[in-house]
Amino acid sequence: MEALRQSRLIVLGHAALTLLLVAIFLIAHAHYLGVPAAYTEAGGWSTWADQSKYLEAARAWAAWDLTPARHWYPPGYPLLGALLLPITPSDRFLLPDLACLIASQFACAALARRMFPQGRFAGLVGSAAFLVASVGTLAGLKSWLIPWTTTPAAALTFTALVAVLRLAEHPGIGRALLAGGAIGGIVFFRPADAGPVALAAAVALAPRLCAMPMRRAAGIAAASVFATMAMAAADAGIIAATSGFGPDTYYALSAHFGFELRLLPLRWVSLVVDGRPIFDGVGTERIEPGLHRGLAEGFPWIIAGAGGIAACWFHRDKRIHILLTTWLALHLALVLCYRDLHIEGLWLYGNYHYFKVTQPVFLLYAVMLAARLSDRATRWRAAVAAAVAIVLLFGWRASLIPVAEQAVPSVPAGIAVPSLGSLDDAAIVPGTGTWEAIYYGKHVLTIGGRRFLSRYDFRLYPRRNDLLLVPLRPLPPSPGELAVADGVRVETNVPVAKLHQAIAFGVPCMFGLAGRAVCGSLGAPLIPSR
Repeated sequence: MEALRQSRLIVLGHAALTLLLVAIFLIAHAHYLGVPAAYTEAGGWSTWADQSKYLEAARAWAAWDLTPARHWYPPGYPLLGALLLPITPSDRFLLPDLACLIASQFACAALARRMFPQGRFAGLVGSAAFLVASVGTLAGLKSWLIPWTTTPAAALTFTALVAVLRLAEHPGIGRALLAGGAIGGIVFFRPADAGPVALAAAVALAPRLCAMPMRRAAGIAAASVFATMAMAAADAGIIAATSGFGPDTYYALSAHFGFELRLLPLRWVSLVVDGRPIFDGVGTERIEPGLHRGLAEGFPWIIAGAGGIAACWFHRDKRIHILLTTWLALHLALVLCYRDLHIEGLWLYGNYHYFKVTQPVFLLYAVMLAARLSDRATRWRAAVAAAVAIVLLFGWRASLIPVAEQAVPSVPAGIAVPSLGSLDDAAIVPGTGTWEAIYYGKHVLTIGGRRFLSRYDFRLYPRRNDLLLVPLRPLPPSPGELAVADGVRVETNVPVAKLHQAIAFGVPCMFGLAGRAVCGSLGAPLIPSR
């Protein structure tokens, strides 16, 4: 009777959490910040850069129009919107987003049951953690309200992780096909996001397969790979029939942006830990301050979650932790190394949605840390492991250090820029301009006769009264000349100051007075705004 009563409580608890999640989502969707329909097709997102392309493709699919110009992003999300057009004509992504939200919550509950195998209410903990991490903050809520391809990709990622764990628990061809199909399904929405899941699955499943007879292990591995590749091939076929893979397509431009692994240390510190002091002061008169925040400040459970990951290695069954930790590390590295991810876009344009799939997992590990610290048997080991991990991962600052080298005053046609041959180099360019002109403008840096383009090869960040220039890929180690877009004014008679982006071990600026006292003497103040 007691077990039956607890089972009923669990079912009721899941139902209540799901209803709460749905209620928060729908209420916020209808009246976000008191503005009716702010996140509906009739409200405003239909004109935004990415969302307008989703909508155009959904309309094209609804009319069976395969014109390449109407299909920009991978086909999965627009197809979902087209299928549900008759049900929600005013917002064709409402039901897909809501379904993905609920599916993700149930998948997180399944993950939690495996993370806390001795906890009868572990599933409820997983559901509650997903609710808090996904809609418990304004940023988290917005990342699910606004149509993004990361929404269905997140649901499939959680589903794939659970499917991989089920395959490891009871290996079989059927479960291998399901796991591989779920991983391959991610490709329909965000092809790059499938890579970290597939690699993490291979790492987690390898010990299990190695302990099995070779023929059976080979069959299971082959089934998983076949399902993944079949889904990827189907996606490639649909793309070939619509936009194609030509030089002016989304896929070619994404490859042109590309990934730079050498950016990872600097991006981890400036985007995850704290953007100050490098990005302290980034913005214009029209743009509100606060763009310097790191993800750990906006989503504080990231720090505790990292400590929980370190503490979990005292658990006997490490399979789930190998899977989740490997996937988290690979996913974060992939996103942070993407050249077109920048701190202004992180908060101003909601690019934190790239990380929304990681937030519930970090929060679950934060709960695990609390559980380990409350257990006398693991308290001290967990505390030491968590403390060491948190210090090593978050005890950093990225600052700007002036370099003696300076460029000579420029000719009227442009402005001379010192050598920026290292990814750690930077320059302060005397000038101002509108946010749109600086952020979206097509600026050109010419070095030794070669032209390098903004966003693809380097980035201009607006500061209060000048511009911060940083390379996004290794540039030739020679001085160059910068030509800025219309709407940006530069002082050609003032030399450009060269700086070095240095990572220093110390208290981050976000940690109260201790951090701010140190950061107040570093970075931007060394190069006064003109």
